Amino acid sequence: MMQQRREIAVSGEIARVVLAVLIWLFALAQGPIIRAFLPLDVTPNIVLVVVTLWAGYQGLREGFAWAFVAGLFLDLLLFAPFGAHALAMMAVVLALEPIRRWVFGDRHALVFPTVFVAALLHDAVYLVITAMAGRGGDLSSLLRLSVARGLLDALAAVILLPLLLWLGRWGTHGDLR
Repeated sequence: MMQQRREIAVSGEIARVVLAVLIWLFALAQGPIIRAFLPLDVTPNIVLVVVTLWAGYQGLREGFAWAFVAGLFLDLLLFAPFGAHALAMMAVVLALEPIRRWVFGDRHALVFPTVFVAALLHDAVYLVITAMAGRGGDLSSLLRLSVARGLLDALAAVILLPLLLWLGRWGTHGDLR
């Protein structure tokens, strides 16, 4: 029994390291690499999608920690007001908590509209924070871009969901040794 607990703890730590590497890679790729593959005015916020899915399946505590760390990293990479992405992602994780068990249970189809709404919430909070920092933009064009980004984020969730479900199972049940 003790050996099994130790294996689960080790696999959980490995899953977190893999998640950190994924967030780091996606954050670095968020700008130039994704724009090369998707030559659109709007690109998905893959880091937000990863944090949203992970928080949905792993809970508030895990989600808050990853939202904070990933958000600060994005702020540094994208030269955003320090803490803007972190606070916006933390708001998303907090908003997910009341519906988390219902949406992220066995109803995987509800995950995609939830990611869409999470993207809109993130952008709204981010816009308020950047406006308070004196870096606001045209609200109507930003709203259209937020809807487009939300749709791309939902599409990215379709692609990333199997990977994150597998990673979450690995981290909590020790499937891989």
